[in-house]
Amino acid sequence: MEVVQVAPGHVVLAGRLDTRCLCSTREVLLAALDDPAALPLDGSAADLVLDVHALEVWDAAGLGLLLAVHRRAARSGRRLVLAGPGPQLRRLLRASRLDRVLVVVDGVPVG
Repeated sequence: MEVVQVAPGHVVLAGRLDTRCLCSTREVLLAALDDPAALPLDGSAADLVLDVHALEVWDAAGLGLLLAVHRRAARSGRRLVLAGPGPQLRRLLRASRLDRVLVVVDGVPVG
């Protein structure tokens, strides 16, 4: 699993999102949520954008991690946004009905 924070509030996930990499991925995602640099100067909430276009493999534990990060973001008034999921991940989100809970966008927001 490759997890790269490319900018405050913008993280790229690539490779596998499964039980083997949950701890390290969780640490990076929670740190990105807690990063004060990701918050606007006016103190308003900002999205945490996860660019998932390069995810190749995921399992239920990986989806559970995304849901846990979503809940943590919501508690602080923020949103978790999944950007650029491929067709297979979109089908899985639809089948699990997580597409009704998580914010999913086709492209990767810039900025």
